[in-house]
Amino acid sequence: NDGLGPLYEVIGVAHARLGNLEEAERCFHSSLKVLRRLHPDRDHAGSLRGLGSIAAIQGNHEIALRWYDQTLENVDAKADPGTVADIKALRALVLRDAGQFDSALAELRECLKFWKAQSHPRWVATTLRQIASVQICSGDLNSAQQNLRLAIQKYHEVGDVAGIQGCESMILEELAYIESAEGKAEDYF
Repeated sequence: NDGLGPLYEVIGVAHARLGNLEEAERCFHSSLKVLRRLHPDRDHAGSLRGLGSIAAIQGNHEIALRWYDQTLENVDAKADPGTVADIKALRALVLRDAGQFDSALAELRECLKFWKAQSHPRWVATTLRQIASVQICSGDLNSAQQNLRLAIQKYHEVGDVAGIQGCESMILEELAYIESAEGKAEDYF
């Protein structure tokens, strides 16, 4: 059944957002197994991305990067440049978590340039929030505050209440929010 693989993936995301990481990981592996059986000639970005995000939340930086790199290897960059930008941003957040702030910012600035060129306000906002998270972690709080305010404006443009709330939480709680379970789920899912 073609619908079973994507269903496992969606359930995995829901479990991850609820903090049920073991169950989420099982769902992503199940999704990958079903999809590989149905379509052995290609891999499946959503399931691979999910496994990378689980590893990232758990602090397994090397494993997360491997899953994300495998995702990038299986995405047609010309056909789906948005997915490529998304995965590169997630890789940058892993670099942030590993203390590699300059590399993370460089990657995220490239992603921001891409989303601005696409005139996509929601993804511009998300990338500004991601940049702000790196700036908070590196101690550049003034720049982080500016980027969070810009992100809130962009989220307002598209009516993304959850995005606005995430930015407001980051403004108030700074590093504590980024390191919280809620902040990690927001970052990686």
